[in-house]
Amino acid sequence: MTFKKEIESVTLAELEPGTSATIHTFSNSSPLTRRIMTMGINPGAVVTVLRRAPLGDPLEIEVSGCLLTLRHEEALNILVQDVCHG
Repeated sequence: MTFKKEIESVTLAELEPGTSATIHTFSNSSPLTRRIMTMGINPGAVVTVLRRAPLGDPLEIEVSGCLLTLRHEEALNILVQDVCHG
């Protein structure tokens, strides 16, 4: 008998600055999600949270060598896994 390990996903909004993770999936399929994907935020890409504004919104991330800012609302729809604290 084999057991399959469940892969835990968290949202990008939950990550602290200095943390990297792999994008797993999106929680919904909206025009905003498609726009985010055109910026290079796609499943399998490694993303690093660089910093947050003082009130937590927006957050600055690095993905594929590009610096991007996302609203907290947008980051809540991006599920990540394989979290690595820097």
